[in-house]
Amino acid sequence: MAKFMNDGPSSQAVPGSQKYNREGLYKWAQSRFHQFANELSEESFRTLSRAEIQQILVQVSFKAMPEIGQADIDLKLAEAFHGTQVSEEGDAKDLCDYMRTQLQIEIPVEKLTGVSQDAARQIMWNIFDDHYRPEMRIMERGLVLAQLDSTWKNHLYVMDHLRSTVGLRGYAQEDPKTVYKREGMKEFEAMWEGVEERVSEIVFRMEDADEVQDTVWVIGSATHESAPRLQAPEAQSSGAPEEIKQEKKVETIRNFGERIGRNDPCSCGSGKKFKNCCMRTNAV
Repeated sequence: MAKFMNDGPSSQAVPGSQKYNREGLYKWAQSRFHQFANELSEESFRTLSRAEIQQILVQVSFKAMPEIGQADIDLKLAEAFHGTQVSEEGDAKDLCDYMRTQLQIEIPVEKLTGVSQDAARQIMWNIFDDHYRPEMRIMERGLVLAQLDSTWKNHLYVMDHLRSTVGLRGYAQEDPKTVYKREGMKEFEAMWEGVEERVSEIVFRMEDADEVQDTVWVIGSATHESAPRLQAPEAQSSGAPEEIKQEKKVETIRNFGERIGRNDPCSCGSGKKFKNCCMRTNAV
């Protein structure tokens, strides 16, 4: 809704968005909830209000989600890994069959063979998210990267400040290198805690205000395509006048005459060496 039908002033900040793009929203809904395409009529998207369309999409999204979730996947993982640390081929086959029958998700057996329970959980959870909640997945990744980028810059600034002041700890009979390592590790751990807290705060505030939703959507939908690209020299000069395109090449100054050595007789006929005659006059 933030991308296709945003009432706020920041709608143009979303890459590729339009003020009201009902046709684009309808095509996205048909592709996203293709199994419920018969419940999404084009007439409804053209005539109903934004709130009514959003209510329709929310109802369809609830129907599209499976009855089981990640908690049920964890129970199945605990059952499959009972009494073992690494999955065998039979365990992996049971997990793949479970995902196929319960969630209609195909996972190669080799991908879950010979892995730990945590590794299998990450594989199954990631595939579940990519299949049933791709928008949230993209938003979460973009949000984490954005927060990590800004927090990492602040961390580097703190480390520079610590490095410039840690030498004073020598007056307290402390090794500056040891202090720098210890304090740096504390700052690094605090940085990660700050990233986790900030991401959790933004995610839980998504439904509080529209401006928060818009900001999160912009972060999640930003791609390399939205960044300005450098044009090739031919493209940059396509609109330039013809005389600017065909700039005259500067010719290098060359001496095409016969070269006279320093100790050769001067060409003026004085009988002196070139270095003691015209060469000295030209240098002056």
